[in-house]
Amino acid sequence: MVEKKKKARVSRKDEKEQLDKDFEQARLAKANADLKELELARQRAESLDAKTVEKEWMKLARTIRAKVMLLPGELANELTGVESKKEIEEITRNHCEQTLRELSGVSYK
Repeated sequence: MVEKKKKARVSRKDEKEQLDKDFEQARLAKANADLKELELARQRAESLDAKTVEKEWMKLARTIRAKVMLLPGELANELTGVESKKEIEEITRNHCEQTLRELSGVSYK
């Protein structure tokens, strides 16, 4: 009886080890397939690597920052002597819209 229980425990342990091996093999196969898909997509230019994306975002951020930092000087010149709040808002809005139009036409490639 003790021998039977011992064999049953060993059998379950072997089954668990086999299941673990099968699971790990399947996981590895999926990871390899995902990696190949990513490589193919990159070759087809459907995706970009993280460094390229980061580089382009940094260019965009610098461009936006430069445009925004120009606004105070431009507005100071144009708002000198303007007393009407409505006119100040209109001038400021026009400058913001112009800056956004300029930014929307910027090419980053």
